[in-house]
Amino acid sequence: MFQLLLAAVTVLLARRSGQPEFVVCIPFASQSLSRYGSLMSDGVLDLPLRLGAGKGDSGAQVLREVRSRLMDALEHPLVTQGTIARELAMPSRGNRPPFTGVFFNMNPRVRLDDFAPLSAQMREGRKRGTLGEILFNFYEMSDRLTLDLHYSSEFFSPGRVAELAAQLRAVCEELAGSMSRPLSLEAPAAPVRAQPLPDDRIVRWNATEREIPAPTRFEQWVAQQARSTPERTAVVAGGHSLSYRDLDARANQIAHALMARGAGAGT
Repeated sequence: MFQLLLAAVTVLLARRSGQPEFVVCIPFASQSLSRYGSLMSDGVLDLPLRLGAGKGDSGAQVLREVRSRLMDALEHPLVTQGTIARELAMPSRGNRPPFTGVFFNMNPRVRLDDFAPLSAQMREGRKRGTLGEILFNFYEMSDRLTLDLHYSSEFFSPGRVAELAAQLRAVCEELAGSMSRPLSLEAPAAPVRAQPLPDDRIVRWNATEREIPAPTRFEQWVAQQARSTPERTAVVAGGHSLSYRDLDARANQIAHALMARGAGAGT
């Protein structure tokens, strides 16, 4: 079941990313093999898998390739994203994993009736944050499978995550229908979302249409401004200022002085 669900996620990622290959990490508890044998924590080791799907591959081919890549990775249980980054002298980004923020996990069914006569319940400890981008976290129940999608709101919106969940379900149904049929890796068309009607207040605030007046000369514009806002400052220079009324009056004085000396149009 683990490999089949991982194959379904691989098909989904191939369709969404358009990439022939990508890296997905799985949690792998091999602390006892390392020098930190006594360290116990969720996500201490993440085992990177190089996965992918080819154009025209069937579900059986994707599953076979996923199984092969998984077995290869399990032969090197201490090769994590961190160890690879150190070998390649990659600088740490600190706020996210070095290679991929996509994780996959499946939690096998736990028989709670084995605790009889005690009663037992399982509850997941919710995380307040995640360094990864998205975690496909499956749970095997007695009569069904459930999926928790842990995601970073920096990369995904609730609507986009809902789309991913629906598309992953469609992939699972496609594989359940036939493992021999060639799979399409074309990304499904994005759903058309109805655009919300704008707030009527915003419509009124933006109703600023005005007729564009005929071109005016500069002195006509100053005279018009002097009539509408006579006291507003028009010119500031050398520590002095003139209002539009004063500027218009000074301009008229100069114009009349020039006309008295014989100046006119064209001179």
